[in-house]
Amino acid sequence: MHKIVLIIKDHSKVNFVLELLSYFDFIEIHQYKKTSKDYDLFASVGSWKGRDIDSNQLRVKAWNGANR
Repeated sequence: MHKIVLIIKDHSKVNFVLELLSYFDFIEIHQYKKTSKDYDLFASVGSWKGRDIDSNQLRVKAWNGANR
């Protein structure tokens, strides 16, 4: 199976492309909503609460044990 991402520059042509692709029985169409690029740092407050890990241990886990 191959996956191909299509970027349709003209928003008015989206329905046309989707309808065209729907005629091919070997193509499965999955639509994804555009994710927001805005990240709210304060929404993550408390996500590490209650975890017994310090910054060094976290760094080791992030780098798969490689010391930097």
